[in-house]
Amino acid sequence: MAIAFTLRFLLVLYLPYQVGQDFLVHHVAGKCMADIWTLQFGEGGLRCYYPPGQVFTLGVIYKVVSWFGITDDAGQVQAAQMFNVVYATLTVIGVWYIARAMFGEFVGRVAGLLAAFLPSTIFGVMLIGAETPEAFWLVLALCLYVTLIDRSQKLWPAILCGLVLGIGALIRPQYLLLPIPLGVCLIVGWSGRRWRAVLATILMCLGVAVAVLPWTIRNYYVTDGFVLISSNSGQVIYSGNCDDATGNYNQRAGEDLVYAVGVACEQEQCEREAQNLPQKNITGDVHLVRIGTQWASEWIRQNPRGVLKLTKPKFRFFWQKDQEIAWWVLYEPAIDHPETTKSPKWQDLENRVNKIRAALGWEPPYTQEDLRNLGNGASVGYYVALALAITAGMLRFSSYLIRSRAWMFFPLITAYFTAVHMVFESQGKYHFMLVPLMCIFAALAVSPATLAERDLTKK
Repeated sequence: MAIAFTLRFLLVLYLPYQVGQDFLVHHVAGKCMADIWTLQFGEGGLRCYYPPGQVFTLGVIYKVVSWFGITDDAGQVQAAQMFNVVYATLTVIGVWYIARAMFGEFVGRVAGLLAAFLPSTIFGVMLIGAETPEAFWLVLALCLYVTLIDRSQKLWPAILCGLVLGIGALIRPQYLLLPIPLGVCLIVGWSGRRWRAVLATILMCLGVAVAVLPWTIRNYYVTDGFVLISSNSGQVIYSGNCDDATGNYNQRAGEDLVYAVGVACEQEQCEREAQNLPQKNITGDVHLVRIGTQWASEWIRQNPRGVLKLTKPKFRFFWQKDQEIAWWVLYEPAIDHPETTKSPKWQDLENRVNKIRAALGWEPPYTQEDLRNLGNGASVGYYVALALAITAGMLRFSSYLIRSRAWMFFPLITAYFTAVHMVFESQGKYHFMLVPLMCIFAALAVSPATLAERDLTKK
């Protein structure tokens, strides 16, 4: 825990960073939330475009630090980054807890150590988007899930697990249906107590509903339509299923959809005037969900081969690399704000690194570009090493893993997230919440041969 906290805390203190364009929208939405306690995007035209969880958190952080006189952008962003440090540290503790419960103390310690040094989660604390919080809420939910398996006679962890997944869904809506793969794992694992597994699954679903339903009601109140969590779902699904789709983020699709939504809003306003209905502030959220989903559905029906063809690049974007977080932290600010490359903090960081290199007799001195490439390479190399360690560990203990069914939740939720992004657009950042969990199975590679075979399904 101390290692995880220290590494991330020092990064926030000493790494020069300015919010790039990809995350500026989160910052602006957070400032709006702190000022008027509402969520809006595009000058009020969209009232539930983003999932509310992270925006609300930023709003609370910005409001609290304003009481201490911190109202500038840099101070607010750094406060949010410090909150991410707490999130990330607790995530490492959660990884240790899950690994310890499943495979024993040694694997727990190794998994926690691997998670503490995980480059993508270290760099992730610098970003004020959903990445670090979503990993925390998933790991916390799985801690409760493991507790549920370990104490199968008690079902209270099921409702708490669902509640935590519901909170996570308000940050990353893909968490909404996670009780299904988790429930399947329970039903298969609790072969002699399947009615309890079904009941636990129902309780998880109820927990999700308790967390999400109030926001859905709020969305209906402000839009006069059904938007479950966020209206950008219409854009994300169309971005991944259209003539211009590449499998990754598709800016052209978003522009076409926004134009169509604007036209639909104008038509609705004209119809209300023609029918002498009371005027109202029309938001584009319902139209965005409806049109985006409709266009994507039509394209899927008309282009089944195109859908299959896109699964390969979508899978590649989702799993191939783990450097997207490092790129956003190290490269994007320099592109969007070139002046940051000349900031005193960069010069100070270069001096600190080069003093260490000189003391070790390493030449020549590092430049900014060298430091960026080092961070990027660390993310790629660590990710590859984890994948190799997972393969080695699972081969070593294949007989135990075949007998045990408690660990099956990991491939099930991995398959779930992968399948989701075979339908929607796919990016490397979308596997971010799964990488800390990879550390659990990577730790098996160095586990003693006398692995504590705790088959929790037989308790």
